[in-house]
Amino acid sequence: MRVHLLLMPLLPVLVVLSAAPALAQGQKPPPVVEAIGGYTGFADDGGLIPHAVIGGGARLFATRRIAIGPEILYMVGPKPDHDFLLSASVTFDLRREIEHGTARRVVPYLVANAGQLRHWGEDLPPGRSSTGLLISFGGGARLAIGPRIFVAPELRFGVEPHLRFCVSVGIRPGRP
Repeated sequence: MRVHLLLMPLLPVLVVLSAAPALAQGQKPPPVVEAIGGYTGFADDGGLIPHAVIGGGARLFATRRIAIGPEILYMVGPKPDHDFLLSASVTFDLRREIEHGTARRVVPYLVANAGQLRHWGEDLPPGRSSTGLLISFGGGARLAIGPRIFVAPELRFGVEPHLRFCVSVGIRPGRP
């Protein structure tokens, strides 16, 4: 079962890579590197357990609108509660980022990811952790604040019931 959980983050990557040659056409946006910060609330007994989120990610465009890449998040909750998430994300831009050679200022997108969540907390014996699958979906918008830099507020909902609101600051190293 644990090997299965480790392979789950690769599933979206494999799906997109297998479809990429058939879908790719035109100018693809350059890769993106992001710093992520925000809030995650895990559902528990009718309420949300708040967690601060910090992490990073990267995206490589397989087509003009579909990007894939890893995300690494560290989440700190109340008392000794903390989590580590390693996942693969797939984004679908609702508008092309580059149209007729010009970059758009606002690009709304949909996002889905799957990954392995490792949890440490007071509900476990000291020095012990639990591991599980976390899947989420949602959307956001990349707002250009320069030719290489953007800010992207995002809202996600997920299995391992949770709500996540984060803002990422990204850079496109390949853009002139």
